[in-house]
Amino acid sequence: MDDMMAKINEVLSDKESMEQIRQLAGMLGLDGQSGGAEAQPPPPPSDMPFDMDTFIQLQCLMQSVSASDKNSDLLLALRPHLSPERCVRLDKSLKLMRAFTLFTAVRSSGLLDKLELF
Repeated sequence: MDDMMAKINEVLSDKESMEQIRQLAGMLGLDGQSGGAEAQPPPPPSDMPFDMDTFIQLQCLMQSVSASDKNSDLLLALRPHLSPERCVRLDKSLKLMRAFTLFTAVRSSGLLDKLELF
């Protein structure tokens, strides 16, 4: 997370990069020159189920889940010895294992408690 913030600060402090961003925004019509006054960004909608902190927590959880573990390493080591049909089943099993790991990590982090779906 600190690495990403450092890169963002580096881009924002570089005048050449900022000029390129302004030119790109101008091409997209987002240059903020409507009617001679600076356009104010719209306020964030209040009915969003999560805020930016929650999004960052979820991103960190996704990165931790994508790291390999001993079970998935074992299955991937067996892959060259399997038939194509079993390789398909192995891929599905790995996806299910990652989904389950992600769900348990999200549930234990308390992110699901913040959502009010109904």
